[in-house]
Amino acid sequence: MFWKKVTDGGQAFAAYGTAGMSLRDYFAGQAMVGQLSYGECRDMKPVGVAASAYEYADAMLAERTEKEDNKP
Repeated sequence: MFWKKVTDGGQAFAAYGTAGMSLRDYFAGQAMVGQLSYGECRDMKPVGVAASAYEYADAMLAERTEKEDNKP
């Protein structure tokens, strides 16, 4: 990855005292849906699709963190 390492982004859907899924997992799931919907991963094995989805998730979290760090 060319961006800095990011955290999991915290909890995405914490409710009723449960931890919920991480924002990183949510972003990765959404990226995977997009990839699979448009056939972007047609020739990839599932582990490759998952790795690619987490790369997208890490990029989204890094961008989000950078924007928050640069707020006036």
